[in-house]
Amino acid sequence: AHQVNRMHEAISLFGVIVNEDWFRNTSVILFLNKVDLLQKKLPESNLSKYFPDYKDDPSDLASVKEYFLGRFQDLKDFLFAHFTCATDSNNIKFVFDSVETTVLTNHLQEYHIA
Repeated sequence: AHQVNRMHEAISLFGVIVNEDWFRNTSVILFLNKVDLLQKKLPESNLSKYFPDYKDDPSDLASVKEYFLGRFQDLKDFLFAHFTCATDSNNIKFVFDSVETTVLTNHLQEYHIA
C-alpha cells in the first residue's frame, strides 16, 4: 500500500475544505498542533526528502514552521495560524486568548464598530 505523508495529506485536505463555497470568503483559524513533536522529528528526518521545494536548514524549527505556514497560507487568504503544543497549558491559554481577540476585532471591524 502506498503511504501518504501526513503533512502532505493535511495540506491537501485543508485546501479542499477552505476552497469549498461555504468557506471561500470566510476567515479561518488554523491550529498547527504538536510543534513539540515536529521539533523532535527534525534531526531524525530530512524534510527536503518529503518537500523537495524546502531549501532552508532542515533542523531549524523557525524556518520549518515558516515554510509550513506558507504552504497553508498559499491556500487561503484570510488565515490566522497558530503553532501549538496542546500539553503546554501556557501556550494554549495564549493561543486561545489571541484567537478570542482576533475574532472579536474582526467582528467589530465587520460591523464598523471599531
